[in-house]
Order: sequence, then C-alpha cells, then structure tokens
Amino acid sequence: DAGFRDEVIAAALLHDVVEDTELSSDEVAERFGDEVAQLVEALSEDKGIEGFEERKREHREQVEEAGYEAVAIYIADKLSNLRDMRAIYSREGEAIAPRFAAPLDVRIALWREDAEMAMRVAPELPHLEAFQSALDEFERERDGRLAREASAR
Repeated sequence: DAGFRDEVIAAALLHDVVEDTELSSDEVAERFGDEVAQLVEALSEDKGIEGFEERKREHREQVEEAGYEAVAIYIADKLSNLRDMRAIYSREGEAIAPRFAAPLDVRIALWREDAEMAMRVAPELPHLEAFQSALDEFERERDGRLAREASAR
C-alpha cells in the first residue's frame, strides 16, 4: 500500500470500474464515498476523445490536475501495464503489436510522457523509479531484439 490512505487504496482497486463497466461515478460515491469517487473519476478516460494519443494525453492532464494521490495510482497502473507488456514481449516480440490500440513506439513515448508528468508532480513516489527503470529496460530489450532480428535477415 506504500503508506497510502484507505481511500486511495480503494480508488486504486476501482480505478477502471467507471471506464470498463456500467457503474457510474455516483454509484462509486454511494458505495465508497466521495473521495474515492473523485479519484476514480480522475483516473477514468474520456472515451469520447477519438484518437488514442490525444485521449491518453488528455487523461494524463486530468490525472495531473487531480494531484499527488491520483498520480500515484496512475503510475502504479502504468507500471503494472508495462510489466505485463514486457512479459508478453519477451515471449512473442513484435508480433504482439496488433493486439494493442497503438504501435509500441507510441506506447513507449506516451509512457515517457507519463513519467515526466509524475516527476513534475510527485518525484518522491515510491514506484516512480521502478516505472522509469522498467521502461528503460523494456526499450533496451526491444532495441536489442530488433537489432538481432534485423541482422538475421
């Protein structure tokens, strides 16, 4: 829990619920309180924004405006997603790219922007360094794999 309050932990567990289910922010507030609902809302993307990159950038700005606790949840989620991506990539390489809404280069660039935002807002986050390190390692692994594949051709 990295020392966060119960409301932040609850919001972290529920962060995708409004985005991915029929549950509304009002229902989250009824069940878990206004503070949890506000964090969940800050962590919910606006599906009405068409382009992937634009939607992700708008979402990042929304999280940044919500403050430290929202950024903590956001970066923890990004770290989890990145770890999943690395595990799949280590097995399947570039073949995983079509599974995602954006090319891997775009995802990596967006994750870099996420890390930059977190450094501005919450440089002391306990998991920010782990996120940055995992991202650096993923890029090195990917660059190495791409170079090996290119030389094998």
